[in-house]
Amino acid sequence: MELFSNNRKRLAGLLIAIAVLSVSGRMSARHDVVALPGYLVALLNDQLAGPVELGFDGDGNIFVANEGAAQKPFGQDFVSKLDPNGVTIQRDFIGGLFGASGLAVDGDGNIYVSQDGEIRIAKYDSTGSKVFDFASHRPAFSDPNSLTLTNDGRLLAPVQAFADGKWHVIAFDIANGDLLGDYIPPFDFGFVNSVVFDNKTNRVFIAGSGVNGPTEQPVILVAAEGQAPMAYLYGMQWGFGNVNGLTLDPDGALFVSDGRRLLSVSTEGTVTPLATGFTFARGLAAKNGCVLVAEFGDGSNGALYSVCRQKVPATVELSNLTQTYTGAPLTPTATTTPPGLPIVWAGAPQTAVGTYPVTATVIDPNYEGSASGSFVINPAARPVPTNKAQCKDGGWTLLARANGTVFKNQGDCVSYTNNGK
Repeated sequence: MELFSNNRKRLAGLLIAIAVLSVSGRMSARHDVVALPGYLVALLNDQLAGPVELGFDGDGNIFVANEGAAQKPFGQDFVSKLDPNGVTIQRDFIGGLFGASGLAVDGDGNIYVSQDGEIRIAKYDSTGSKVFDFASHRPAFSDPNSLTLTNDGRLLAPVQAFADGKWHVIAFDIANGDLLGDYIPPFDFGFVNSVVFDNKTNRVFIAGSGVNGPTEQPVILVAAEGQAPMAYLYGMQWGFGNVNGLTLDPDGALFVSDGRRLLSVSTEGTVTPLATGFTFARGLAAKNGCVLVAEFGDGSNGALYSVCRQKVPATVELSNLTQTYTGAPLTPTATTTPPGLPIVWAGAPQTAVGTYPVTATVIDPNYEGSASGSFVINPAARPVPTNKAQCKDGGWTLLARANGTVFKNQGDCVSYTNNGK
């Protein structure tokens, strides 16, 4: 069965394999990470134990697979649950694992965890209780060391065949755990570190090392499902030799870690360093304009960082803050410098007569700024009655004296039309 199809939907995806050198050795976390110009770095949590892969639930909580040191006893690895700011909610949210190596979280909050020590993949609910183990892929495969979810209900995992050492990507049905099939990437991987599915383009990205180790030149390989692989694209001068982690943000931007650095990679192959100084950076996850980086350390320690674009200050000026009641929703005017930046209003629009606090805030990935003021909606000018018939049937509520004062009742309006008082 082909990887990119199941009983419900056939996808014409592309495989993009980023084949580079694998990392060797595990080092202690030093927490001396430095952001490059235009970015900000923050240490969110330094109480992890060899974090390797990350995921978010619908509330923004962060889940971390902690693989730990290689010499740890059986069953001491775990998945941690952190709040959106990286503060630990529960360190051993899912415990008793052996080689917790891959992690994914779906839209319902279910958590998928692979263990390369036990060669097992399992599904847990949002409380951390196990739902089921996926269909066994033993004894044919080992090393399910990364996981990713597709938008049609499949879980993908890179595994290595015991028979010939070839790396495959196997697909499971997340509803029942059935094995749907496997796909052999048209590239001879020595090791696969990460796999990420792009639900916008139906492509899977695989990060790993070439079979020739340090002699393998960095390469991007693109192959369509069921077709012969396209030519290798050599000469991509990316400036890194390892890919230990890989992620895509919601807009499809690609980020990789090479152990020491976090880098962005454009669709044209241009690489931009964002932060450096990591000690064996592994798992990555992108959200809300930031990239989270799991620093493995030596397995007994580890840390979680955020790297965010440093926004440029923008000016917001408010005008048209005094308007007249029309019966329709009204909003002031906001002008930005640079011009044309998108904004969001708090406190507007308003319809009724009154005074309201309002704030206009820039919502742009590269700029930040806001301005506040008081928004006044005045009563509409009322006409002066010319005869008492206009005062009947509630008409007096829409009229006023020549000086602008309103009438108290119908009699007050009639009196004014008779004697001007």
